[in-house]
Amino acid sequence: TPQLLAKNFQPSKQMARVRSKSKQLTEAQSFVLVKNLLRTALYTVSYIRGIFPQKCFADKKYQNICVKTLRPETPDCIRLLKWLENGVFDALAKKYLDEAVFIIQGIEDENYVECYKFKITYHVNNMKQNTANSSGVGFQFMHRLGKSKFRKIFDKDAISGSVVSLLRRLIQLVKGLGNLPQKRKLTMHLLYRDEVTPNFYQPSLFKSSERDQISSITNKLNEVRLGNVNTAFHKCEMQVESHEFSEIEHSSTNSMF
Repeated sequence: TPQLLAKNFQPSKQMARVRSKSKQLTEAQSFVLVKNLLRTALYTVSYIRGIFPQKCFADKKYQNICVKTLRPETPDCIRLLKWLENGVFDALAKKYLDEAVFIIQGIEDENYVECYKFKITYHVNNMKQNTANSSGVGFQFMHRLGKSKFRKIFDKDAISGSVVSLLRRLIQLVKGLGNLPQKRKLTMHLLYRDEVTPNFYQPSLFKSSERDQISSITNKLNEVRLGNVNTAFHKCEMQVESHEFSEIEHSSTNSMF
């Protein structure tokens, strides 16, 4: 009778490499993740701040948190959806987008301003990533391949966790803001990467403006940096600015970050 001998199974380097690769996001998956993060962040902010009627929103489960999705129920909802699909995501796909800025302003009270900024960085290859920031958003893993070769791996589960953490911070922060003025207007500004963006590029529904125009609107606001989500291909940093942070910044920041 053949005798079975118990031995410690040692996976080959090739198997370990395949297993590690399966946990990584592809560039296409990273692009979809960043799009979904921007969508979810803006839809959830719009819901919490009461920008659109409640009928325009539907519940959506992401991991273990409840977020909102926006329905094309009104002309204003449709406009925001088109800003994202035809403007933000087109520039993101072409790697022209440097920053998307979503601004809420009072019409009668012009001093009231809220600003939501999404800064995008593109990585040429995954050997050029920065280490995770101190807030714990954007985890990295190092796997050894060979004796002296190292390769940086961005684990799918860790990235999903960083998205959830970032959205929770955003929800907690925005829920602490005061009521918006009854009459307000929304604007979306796209900042491009000058070194790669053609001079003639302009997505539909957008028109040319200067970076100074945004600074003139937001230069008196206080900022709270929520953190970032970092993959092997994209890094999305999120920042919220408001006059109200001058009063709550210190008490809230210590508990949130």
